[in-house]
Amino acid sequence: MASMKFILLGLLLLGLINSGLSRPEPANDNDDNYQNDAEDEYQDDDNDYAQDYDDDTSKDQSNQNKNKEEKDSAPAYFENDKMSKAANSSQNVVLACPIKNLNPKNHVIMWYNYTSLLFQKLAKISTDSRLTLDDNFSLHIKDVQVTDSNMYLCKVFPEKITYTVNLKVHGPLTRASIFANNVDVTSKKLTYDVRHPSPEFNGEVLRLECRASGGNPAGRVTWSHKGKKFEQGTASHHIHVYNNTLEVRHITRKHAGDYQCLADNGFGKPVHASAELVVAHKPAFLKEENAVNTAFGETAQLHCKFEANPEPQHVHWYKVEGAQGNERIHDTEKHTIKNHFSKDGGVSTTTLVIHNINQQDLHEYTCQVENAIGKAKSKIFLNNTPASPQLVSHSYKAGTLTAKWEIHSHQPLDEVNVMTRAKGHEWVSHVTAVTTEHKPRNNVWTVKTHINLENGDYDIKARAKNIEGWSAIYSDEHKLNLEKDTDEIAVAKIGGGTGGSQSISRVSVYALALLVSAVLFIRN
Repeated sequence: MASMKFILLGLLLLGLINSGLSRPEPANDNDDNYQNDAEDEYQDDDNDYAQDYDDDTSKDQSNQNKNKEEKDSAPAYFENDKMSKAANSSQNVVLACPIKNLNPKNHVIMWYNYTSLLFQKLAKISTDSRLTLDDNFSLHIKDVQVTDSNMYLCKVFPEKITYTVNLKVHGPLTRASIFANNVDVTSKKLTYDVRHPSPEFNGEVLRLECRASGGNPAGRVTWSHKGKKFEQGTASHHIHVYNNTLEVRHITRKHAGDYQCLADNGFGKPVHASAELVVAHKPAFLKEENAVNTAFGETAQLHCKFEANPEPQHVHWYKVEGAQGNERIHDTEKHTIKNHFSKDGGVSTTTLVIHNINQQDLHEYTCQVENAIGKAKSKIFLNNTPASPQLVSHSYKAGTLTAKWEIHSHQPLDEVNVMTRAKGHEWVSHVTAVTTEHKPRNNVWTVKTHINLENGDYDIKARAKNIEGWSAIYSDEHKLNLEKDTDEIAVAKIGGGTGGSQSISRVSVYALALLVSAVLFIRN
């Protein structure tokens, strides 16, 4: 126990001794030295830190300069090297040049309109006032036109890389032209004459090409002739249409007239052009045979309508005397000949006027026309039987065909005989009596006939009877389609001269076609 006490006491004394040794000394001059030494040591540490900071900053600046140098020296490139751009005319267009790693100091940017230099850097080479270049080297085009459509190239040097912009500008067509064998024949006359071959023709073939310009896209072309339209792909014995070209084969006088092409690309108004085909041919009559009704003591007019190109050199009238031959007629008190000739193959007329009709005047007459290419003749019958009936209109309802006829006759009519023929069958006669309700006007009788017919296609013709007998010849044959009910359809109407007798001046299909063509041309 005693030994344990000695041990504890020894530990206590040792603690006191250590405590005394660690207490601070009183303040004196040596304390100031101590403080100065501490400050100097702190200042040295601060200087060491500042030196380390300056070293780090210098390293960062060096790295930045190195990165900048690396960026400045990196090659320029395009992520994509081409694009397409579409615009409408009159718009403002911007064509970008999306360069990567562009350094204006090291790189030269040049804009081309395909091969024409527009800009070199920011220096403008082109004289086009609509072109400008912004700070990003994007090309601006004001009021862009269809003619601006092209490949635009942004070239970067020294890398020699190119960015291509395919610019397509859509706009209306401005002009249409017609060419024949690569000769511009727009608004011109082309004369086809077998006696004098023309370079615009290939033998008996005329090939007309419609060329539309000034717009984009090219557009769709439609051809027309005398009011009839011909779409692409049309193919018939005479007319073929392909690749904006209309081809007329085996040319005849029926092909004469204006040919018009209409081009439309969907932008603005369509454009059109025309060329006229004139066909030289011998005379051709619009109606080969006719019959004229007259009465004794009256004046009769016999008309011959024909086409001839060139103009007739000789026009003669003859009275057919049967076995005795033909008696040529001259201007006398009894006969007067009137001629009206049309140029370029138009419709011409020669008229024989016979005064104070008597029995000896009731004959067959012939008009003969001759030009430089050939001659032709036509017959006309003058008598006191009715003229050939003229089909004016027709309708079909509930199985009944109603036909309206006009008949010239000085004498009262008795009946009208209508002949019908179904496809593949014989002619069938249908007689309609003329009653007092059918009153003539200027010696023209209007008669309606009603015939029960089954559905189908029919040919129809008629003749009339008065107190002197039946018409010398039947009317023209007409083809009717009676597959379904139809309202009244107009066909033609009697014309004629003045005086006691008239000739039948039929409104032919040709005349109707001319009228429709004229209307469509004006409308277009």
